[in-house]
This record gives sequence, structure tokens and C-alpha cells, in this order.
Amino acid sequence: MRKLCKILMVVMGVSQAWWVGSQQTTQFTNFVFNYQMINPAATGYTTCTEFKSTHRSQWAGIEGAPTNTSAMIHARMRPHKNSFQGLGAHIETDAAGAFGVTSFTMNYAYHTRFTKGYNLAAGIGVGFTQYRIDFTKLNFRNPLEENAIGNSVSDYVLPNINMGFWLYRGDRFYGLAIRSAGNSKIDGTTATRLQRHYALTYGKYIKINKEIAFKPSFMFRWVKSTRPAIDAQLLLSYKKAFSFGIAARNGHGFSALVKLELLNQITIWYAYDVTLNKLRYGSYSTHEISIGLRTCSVLGKENGLCAAYD
Repeated sequence: MRKLCKILMVVMGVSQAWWVGSQQTTQFTNFVFNYQMINPAATGYTTCTEFKSTHRSQWAGIEGAPTNTSAMIHARMRPHKNSFQGLGAHIETDAAGAFGVTSFTMNYAYHTRFTKGYNLAAGIGVGFTQYRIDFTKLNFRNPLEENAIGNSVSDYVLPNINMGFWLYRGDRFYGLAIRSAGNSKIDGTTATRLQRHYALTYGKYIKINKEIAFKPSFMFRWVKSTRPAIDAQLLLSYKKAFSFGIAARNGHGFSALVKLELLNQITIWYAYDVTLNKLRYGSYSTHEISIGLRTCSVLGKENGLCAAYD
């Protein structure tokens, strides 16, 4: 039994290192499209119910590389002359080798007229996150240690709180989001605390002519004890129906993005990431595909909508 406890402690140490050293929250190449997953203050932004889903396959070609699938739905509630509310929910699941994560979050946001031309929203997301370890997928030097673990799966469920603010008008937006704000940890262990993730976001819509627009967006991310990260996205939009552009993240690589809008209600995005750091020797690419569905046509002309975000 003492031998088994020692083995479990080693395995737990490996899992703790994974929680601390790897990405604790999902990273999206197309962070603007998936912004409600990052900042709950954007919940209820559209004038009708909207559904979004994204699948991300990271570092294709590497065994056990991370994959992520997410889905979310949100809608506007109780609209008044100068304010409205938003309610939504999202679920996502991650898998990386022997480790898996599933989370469910309910979002609420309150939007109000802040000053001439600007709206200000504050949002909160509350839910839970389940962390899983499949010991059968871990490799041990000693076969006896592997047999001692057996065909077992352990999981841990932690509460999760996200919050954020969003300031926006017709041609630009500014956002501040704090993910894992509750700073939860597994009792009885060390180095398993979920670190708070801070994200500052900015986007702008620059009209070139009646048909073409330029849409730059940037996100600055920071987590305690890590190097800050900067994401940039530069898009050209044609008649709000087709967009293409590039994106980049410091220390990782660059991406190509393309968007297709169908019937003003269906949106399809695809992003292809090229890895430039040391992982390029094992894998060059990451694929991210997203789809959005709205229950009404959004033409970008409704009052209060932001062309830099749509």
C-alpha cells in the first residue's frame, strides 16, 4: 500500500505540473468570434439568439496533442431604451494525452448607455470545471507500478468564476476579462491552484470604401508567473459577407483566417496556424473551425451594434 501511495503521489505531481505549466484556459486563434467564451460581458450583444461552436485541433501530428470543442448560446433579454440584459451558457471540453477538462458556465451581462455613442457592459460567468486523469494512458518504467494503478480514472471538480467589462460603440470596442477569478485549488495538494487569467482586448472597424473595410484587433493576456502574450488579428472584409486576413501570437507563430457569411445568419470561420517555435520540429499546424447561427439577420446597421466585433 505504501508503494501504491508513492506511485499515486508521483502521478499527482505530473498532473500538477500539467495544470501549472500548460494553458489552464482555452486559447483561440479567432478570439474575436469566440469572445463570449473569454469575456462574459459580451453576452447578449446580438439582437437575437445566437449559437456558436468551435473545434480546435492543436499541433496536428503530435500524439496526444490538445484538442478543444466548445459550444455556446446567448440571447438579449429585457431591452429598454438605454439598457438591456444578456443571458447565455457555454460548454467546452479539452483533451491532451492522459488529461481531460470539461467545463460548463452560465453567463449574465448588463449593457447600458455609457456616454454618447458608447455602451458599457459588465458580465459574470459562474460554473464548474472537471479535470480528469486517465492513468491507463500514462507510461511507467516499471510494469509493476503500471499494474498497481490499474484501469483507473480520477477526476476533480472545481467551481469557476469569470468576469469582465466591455466598452463599445459602432466602430470600436475595448474589453477587460478575468477568467478563473475564484482562484480555486484542489484541497490537500500543492501547485494545483487555478491562476487568474487577465485579458485586455481592443478592436476597430476602419471603412476603406462602400464595400471594403479593415478590422484590426488585439488582445494582451497575462497570467501570474508567466510571460505576457499578445494576439493580433488583421482582417479585410468585403461587403460584410467575406473576410480574410492573418493573425499572430508572440512566441508561437502566425495564422491565416477566412470567414464566409451566408444569408446574414450563418457564419463559417476557418483558421490555420503555423507553428514557429520549437514545436515546429514535431508539428507545424493547428486547425480551428467555427460556425455561428443567428435566429435573425444581422446586417451591422442595428443601433448599438459594433462593426468591429461583428
